[in-house]
Amino acid sequence: MKSLCINVLLQNTANVTTTTIADFRAYVMTAIPNAKLTWCPDNVFMFPGNKNAENSLIASYLALGDELAIGQGFPAVDYPTLGEFEDQVDEWLSSAFARYSRSTTVACAWHYPASYIAYLVSKGIKIANGTVWSQTGVDRFQGEGTKLFPYYPSITNASVP
Repeated sequence: MKSLCINVLLQNTANVTTTTIADFRAYVMTAIPNAKLTWCPDNVFMFPGNKNAENSLIASYLALGDELAIGQGFPAVDYPTLGEFEDQVDEWLSSAFARYSRSTTVACAWHYPASYIAYLVSKGIKIANGTVWSQTGVDRFQGEGTKLFPYYPSITNASVP
């Protein structure tokens, strides 16, 4: 294996500190020295005034070759119209460049409708999706305890388990 990419969602919580970030990266790099981490700060984590020491640490990792991603949990729920989503993405891209002095290359979320994916791609952003709880609709994935299924958003159906 040449490399391994790991997406790391950073949320604005008390558990995300410079120590936990550094420990996690050190652990990964010890186990897989050529791993590449993609840092996905949520909006609150990244905005100026929040998590300054943590964001400085992330910026130092970006300077070493790690990637920066838009870290969104449930964009279809949090930004229910395409216009709201576009505004949020544009604000995020501007703030990320101001905070880290670099462009975002990836967007990560549990689920993107096809129109949201098209907008991200038009901005030159690659898409990364993970696995989510099974569900019948976009309901913040409240199926705790159900089996995990991969999600494949498409033009015809944004929720195809």
